[in-house]
Amino acid sequence: MITYIDKGPGLDARITQAGHWAVNVNGVWHASDDGVVQTLIDSYTLDQAKDWVKKQIDAHAAGLRDAKTRGVSPAEMASWALKKIEAADFRRGVAAPMLSAEALSRGVTVNSIVTRVENNATAYMHAESAIAGAAGRHKDAIDALTTFADVLAYNWRNGWPV
Repeated sequence: MITYIDKGPGLDARITQAGHWAVNVNGVWHASDDGVVQTLIDSYTLDQAKDWVKKQIDAHAAGLRDAKTRGVSPAEMASWALKKIEAADFRRGVAAPMLSAEALSRGVTVNSIVTRVENNATAYMHAESAIAGAAGRHKDAIDALTTFADVLAYNWRNGWPV
């Protein structure tokens, strides 16, 4: 029998990752190895609980980013920064060889490609800023919490961009 203290799902994951289990049967906690599991419970810190929640926040943010870029190849995304730089260069009267080659290949003006790049970059910037802002706000809130109960009660699933 162990003395289980609810320190959140991160503790449960830690017990499982260590190859153990703990289960409540009629109000009594049992474990695969009482000594080892009790040590895992007792040594699990508030900072570890916070880190676990912050990893969940990061994973959620990554999922939102992935949804925003679903269907876009990593190779294409790798070109976005260069295209954005070239678009700004073009607006200043500097050559934009990559965008010029794309425009020539498509049979459209460089200006039309530059406008598309600017519009896409602006849309992505707004989405990324909202995602990063929400993630950062939630992680800052987690960092400010002082008890396991506060960490467990904090709802980081609200306030994300749609």
